[in-house]
Amino acid sequence: MSRAALVAAMIAIGCGGTAAPAPTAPAPAPAPIAAAAPAPPTAAPDRWRDVDPARLWQRVAVVGASVSAGFAAPRVADRVRGSLAAIDDDVVLDAANLLMFRDPWGDGARQVDAAIGHHASLVLAIDFLFWYAYQPGDAAARAASLERGLAELARLDVPLAVGDVPDMRQADPRMLPAAVVPSPAELDALNSRVRAWAAARPRTAVLPLHAWSARLATDEPVELAPGDTVAARRLLFVDGLHVNPLGLGWMLVQIDVQLERELGVPIDAVTFARP
Repeated sequence: MSRAALVAAMIAIGCGGTAAPAPTAPAPAPAPIAAAAPAPPTAAPDRWRDVDPARLWQRVAVVGASVSAGFAAPRVADRVRGSLAAIDDDVVLDAANLLMFRDPWGDGARQVDAAIGHHASLVLAIDFLFWYAYQPGDAAARAASLERGLAELARLDVPLAVGDVPDMRQADPRMLPAAVVPSPAELDALNSRVRAWAAARPRTAVLPLHAWSARLATDEPVELAPGDTVAARRLLFVDGLHVNPLGLGWMLVQIDVQLERELGVPIDAVTFARP
């Protein structure tokens, strides 16, 4: 299916009112993308004490929705697999689902089941919580749905990198109907809950998607490589909802740097190349 046809199909699904269920009682090797030089690693906090930083990327599971599943850029699992040297194909599990928005509760449970069975050394849940938060209903219903997503992730007894809830109000309304979009105040409350939940858990890092998405909605310059600077807005796909290949590469580098800083993961453990 062509990219245009895929976009049309997603728009048709969104306009059909099934974006998410209402809660009741989803050539030469390229040069690496540049990122801010990681700060010297500090001692890992107690909640990371049982993690060997050198083994964190050894066996990865990817769970999540359309960004992780490659709607407008390569699949995250493929980028991770391609960044690791000399690995078997089954070292990276790809459980992300492009259509998670249809049934985030059911599909989220299936994805976590798969990650548990994979015996992962790291679970990447970049956009796993998105469709739990972007739901029809009121603030209480969205907060209850988010708790369902956190309860699923709580079943993972392995290191976890989970994205908070981004502000995507600028997205094309045909892709993201206004009825499912939390208000700014709701987003603040939802993300406070994500941070509090993660702080109480061992081996859990929060990826600041909310801050990253705010940056991508501007013309602020972003350096992809030395001398290669673009406006942040150019890292978004035309729908304003998904990152494009450059944007995904930039995001993965931010994740890598965060884990290097927070946990002391070796700087050469993984290298994400510029698309």
